[in-house]
This record gives sequence, structure tokens and C-alpha cells, in this order.
Amino acid sequence: MQTSMREANDRGYECLLITDATESYFPQFKAAAIEMITAQGAIVGWAAPFPALKARA
Repeated sequence: MQTSMREANDRGYECLLITDATESYFPQFKAAAIEMITAQGAIVGWAAPFPALKARA
């Protein structure tokens, strides 16, 4: 997930990761990836659970 979002961001896309649509064998790896993606004011992209996205539609 992290590489795909970085590549998309580098190409000018604004990215949103739906956190409950991703998974990892190790929950701490998923948490670390989400933290890196959203670091520094969401420099790579934003992250939100699906219900939050539905609420804004």
C-alpha cells in the first residue's frame, strides 16, 4: 500500500487510504505504514476508515 500511494503522489494524485480495506500479517506493520503515509501533514496521502468516507458522501 505504501509504495503504491507514494508512486501515485509522485505523479500528482491526491491519495486517500481506506484503512479498513487494508490488512497485514502483522498489525504493527499496518499501523506503521499508515503513520508514515499520513506523516508531515499527509505528505503522501490521507487515511480514514470507510464509514468516515460514507458519512461525507
